[in-house]
Amino acid sequence: MNSKTYKRIGEFILLEKLNSGGMGEVWLAKSVGAFNVSRFVAIKMTLNHLQGVKAAQLFMDEAKLAINLQHNNIVSVYDFKVEKGKFYLVMEYVHGTSLQQLLEKRKGTDQSRLPLPIIIFIIREIALGLDYAHHCTDRWSQKPLQLIHRDISPQNVLISYEGNVKIIDFGIAKSKDKIEQTGDGIIKGNCSYMSPEQASGQPLDLTSDLFSLGIILWELVANDRLFYAEDLYATLKNAREANVPDIRQFNPTVPAEIVRIIHKTLSVDRNARYRVGRDLAKDLTSFLSQEFASFTQNDFAIFMKSSFATEEKEISEKIKTYAEVINSGWKIAEEDDEAQNNEPAEITIELIEGISADEASNKAIDLKSLLVGQEAFSAQKKPVPSEQPKKTKVPIHVLLKRAADLLLKSVFIFIVIAIIYFVFFKIAMR
Repeated sequence: MNSKTYKRIGEFILLEKLNSGGMGEVWLAKSVGAFNVSRFVAIKMTLNHLQGVKAAQLFMDEAKLAINLQHNNIVSVYDFKVEKGKFYLVMEYVHGTSLQQLLEKRKGTDQSRLPLPIIIFIIREIALGLDYAHHCTDRWSQKPLQLIHRDISPQNVLISYEGNVKIIDFGIAKSKDKIEQTGDGIIKGNCSYMSPEQASGQPLDLTSDLFSLGIILWELVANDRLFYAEDLYATLKNAREANVPDIRQFNPTVPAEIVRIIHKTLSVDRNARYRVGRDLAKDLTSFLSQEFASFTQNDFAIFMKSSFATEEKEISEKIKTYAEVINSGWKIAEEDDEAQNNEPAEITIELIEGISADEASNKAIDLKSLLVGQEAFSAQKKPVPSEQPKKTKVPIHVLLKRAADLLLKSVFIFIVIAIIYFVFFKIAMR
């Protein structure tokens, strides 16, 4: 009998760790729904050593902001939950990779530079997502959030194998008002993708994120790094000074319109930059339609699938296997109902040998196979006693009233019969 132990948190089974950072870790998970109605999600949870009020506040801040964001170019946050002292976010699972992983995969090959239409498509999609976040309103108060991401970088951009581009990780994002209120000068984010004002700890506006996006655009077109240096302080110094080399020194074939867009996006003067993401997206869309009119998202999807053919096949096989967890043909046994040291409880998943999921469905396996825990399983097996009609005591005054009513009816009937008899008797005597 094959078996594997998985961790469980709330109604979710943690299937595989996708990523881990300084503040938390992200898992691929599957929800446990009634009658096996479930879906794959991503679970982002705090690390054990970061449990407490501060960590909870950070997660709540992220949840409050991100849960307002519902856009095709932003990873959705569905819920914020607490399970036995562990805080976690329930998020959309993106079947794909990150922009950072895409660049690393092509690094060192003869095709290390991405094709220009793909670069423009990716940057445009990010710009659209940022424009939505920047102008999103609070779901309840309807007040503008003026949300600033503050960490736009390749590792925070996910790309699905179907060609969808999505911004992730609003963990250090803040509204413009909140940044101005705190004003603590603390620098947060990836230094090599910071605007000069962010690297200097100055107050930020919405154009800071667009400057960060401009850095990504410059690096993709140049196939080189802009501000990055081996030393962190040198990187921060480069970002503060924001000396941007002419892109044509790295890529002589870059079209003049893209040179103009890069120059405008990376202007040190905030007033000379694109003020909103949709204006940048509009210029990029115009360039695509003029220079690569036939290019569509489907072309990008083909590119992604061909670039990650092996990885997609492996992930798809895993997803297919994970889909069988808590499916017909599987049985589940709780090993530990109580999470130790705030760790999610572990459950053992065992595949019943000789019975595939399809065969199990055909054989109509009992619904008890969908339940978690032996107590629920046993409860289903117990026969339900047939209900007996309850005997109700009738008060004496009710009984007396019923008897009086019956007597009156009897007297009335007797009188009627007597009258009828008397009438017939008189008629007969005549």
